[in-house]
Amino acid sequence: MFQIKNSSLSHATKLSLYGEGEWMDEPDSVGFDHAGVHCEIIRHTDGYLIGLCVLPEGHPWAKEPMDKTAIDIHGHCFIIKTKESIRAGFSCDMTNDLIPRKAKSRLHQQVAEAFKDSPNAYYVYRNLGFVTDQCRYLAEQVIEAHEPEFKSRIVYKHDKGAGRRE
Repeated sequence: MFQIKNSSLSHATKLSLYGEGEWMDEPDSVGFDHAGVHCEIIRHTDGYLIGLCVLPEGHPWAKEPMDKTAIDIHGHCFIIKTKESIRAGFSCDMTNDLIPRKAKSRLHQQVAEAFKDSPNAYYVYRNLGFVTDQCRYLAEQVIEAHEPEFKSRIVYKHDKGAGRRE
């Protein structure tokens, strides 16, 4: 199985690429298991995070065509097929997501300042905690689609947009 190692860009590299932000203290890739599914989080070169879950062999999502809209996850779901594995994933570069590399731009800073007190916060950085929660929730959906009886054993509940433990 594909394994990703915990790693990080240097502080100086992150600062030059993305500027100051909470991403400065986050690792750039992590791997963990949840509900028997291997999950990976990696940082895109633009600084936002991508969550991935390895699909078990014979998983129905690996078949083409697939209705990815039936998967409840941040943004939209995509499937990546490599020699090592097939993974379902999502990225944190949606409309209201703050993308660290773009956060350095003057226009971005002006828009963020204008909407900072809005209940629909514009440009929210989806941090490692958020992406970890979403990966856990996606892992449970992976197992539920593969093993329908798993639904009765779900230990992690999803709060739309922010997976949280209950």
